[in-house]
Amino acid sequence: MVWESGNGGNFWTDEEKKIRLYARQRVFAAQQRRNKQLKRRLLWVGLTVAGVALAATVARSAAPVGERTHNRVAAVPEPAQTQVVTVAPGDSLWSIARRYSQPGTSTMDNIAVISTLNGNLSGQLEPGQRLVVPTP
Repeated sequence: MVWESGNGGNFWTDEEKKIRLYARQRVFAAQQRRNKQLKRRLLWVGLTVAGVALAATVARSAAPVGERTHNRVAAVPEPAQTQVVTVAPGDSLWSIARRYSQPGTSTMDNIAVISTLNGNLSGQLEPGQRLVVPTP
């Protein structure tokens, strides 16, 4: 590139200015293309993750209630292995499930079993209500 000296300073010629401007525009266009590609890839990754999460949720909600607990079947006991309990003031489904838990099962599994035994409880219990629970 050639420098012109005029007015006491160094200036690019018009042709060199055009070349530098063209090079700058090409670099900018390449950066724009890379940014666009990156955005597309991020969008596809996000959509894929969201799709997998949605499919897992649908598959989990489509499973029968007894099978929804930690990928194993919560065994619903036979009628001979159950007892009827009256709900006391302050009792919750969680506290009853803990109190009448079967050995080796979690409280969440017991909640699922109690809910199944009593026609899919909503979780709101009233004092005096009678529940069928598994015998510990």
